[in-house]
Amino acid sequence: MDNVMKKFQGAMQYANPDLEAGLISAVVNDYSLYWELKAYLPAEAFTKHAAYWKELVKTIENKKPIPVRLLRAFPQGTKVEPVADPLETAKELRELYQRRLLAVFYAEGLEKLRDKNPVPEIVSTNEKAIARIQGTITAGPGSQLICATSMIDEVLKRAEANIASRKAGKLTLGIPTKIPKLDDVLNGLQMATTYILAGGPAVGKTSLALQWACEAAESCPVIYLTFENSPFNLTQKAICRLGNISSKEVDHGRADIEKLKEGMNSFKTISDNIDFLEGNRDTNTAYILGKALEAMNRHKAKNTLVIIDYMQEMAYSEDYNTLKEKVSYLAQNLKNISRRLNSPVLAICSLSRGLNGLNYTDPNLSSLKESGDIEYAADVVILLGKYKDKVTDPGCEPLFLRIGKNRYGETGVDIPLVFKPAYGHFREEAL
Repeated sequence: MDNVMKKFQGAMQYANPDLEAGLISAVVNDYSLYWELKAYLPAEAFTKHAAYWKELVKTIENKKPIPVRLLRAFPQGTKVEPVADPLETAKELRELYQRRLLAVFYAEGLEKLRDKNPVPEIVSTNEKAIARIQGTITAGPGSQLICATSMIDEVLKRAEANIASRKAGKLTLGIPTKIPKLDDVLNGLQMATTYILAGGPAVGKTSLALQWACEAAESCPVIYLTFENSPFNLTQKAICRLGNISSKEVDHGRADIEKLKEGMNSFKTISDNIDFLEGNRDTNTAYILGKALEAMNRHKAKNTLVIIDYMQEMAYSEDYNTLKEKVSYLAQNLKNISRRLNSPVLAICSLSRGLNGLNYTDPNLSSLKESGDIEYAADVVILLGKYKDKVTDPGCEPLFLRIGKNRYGETGVDIPLVFKPAYGHFREEAL
């Protein structure tokens, strides 16, 4: 109990009840101010006068007349002068709230260290706390009304920048996958966009995601979260694809060392931009967000590509009863990460088997396993399917990518691919 009081007292040095009272008084005098301040002001920003603020908010949002006692005086019976600049006061109260969160964060961290809690447990708790603090920092103007007039000039400005970029030789305005038709339809992997890559078992989802990771690493850092393959195994697969040799041959001592070295040299040109994370049942979106921000800071990059391999495994870390609920909640959280990082997030997802395995050969949005809100939350859903009646060269498999959902463009487009499982390589090819 003493420790709790010490933490509370330490945090409360970052509070200003007079500012709270002055801001409340300003809103009481002109409650239209509330809608301007709402985006900047979490409810937790109030300390001594929190209950009074909540009552005022409830009154305004329910469109009820403000009670006479709120209009006449402050609860304590003392008339309080409204603050001169409500917006700046709201921002100041929000910063004081953030400082209180940090004060508690450091106090709890030191307490856990003194109590000799396991280090992984301390780190996991700290990551969640930091994510909460980051959320209060990023909350704000995004929830305000934005007048369309203010964005008219921005449309022209962006169009001119895109034209200049294309004239400079950049064929996609997002991160290229190097699958020409897919890049043409999607314009590359776009910033602040959530992608789902879904397919049946053993169809090559991880190989395709790893191939895209290597392509993306030429222009930005990549965070690859893996649940089923070790980072070493993925590194070996990437090297073997670039060297055009089989990873199985490496494992069995039959590798062409010269080709392996060629693959290694090619991979070294991008390897600094690829970070693998081994996932477990405690891996959550707050952890991923923190690691992505760490990588972006290290590389001085404005964007990154985050890959989740794969979604159903990660969903077990979410605090919901059924897997369907867990996956639905995770899908929404991944969308929030893509917006927060202003970067593409690509999550691998399983397909349900369907009648006689038809979902594997003719996949659609309803084929998404434990779909829930996946279809809703994702901006783009890419389905990886198998052709039943087409043949290719020996050692190759005829597959296709189907654009099941595309919030920003075409859907229902099928892109024929040839997959070489031994080398983990995909290429676009008419079949």
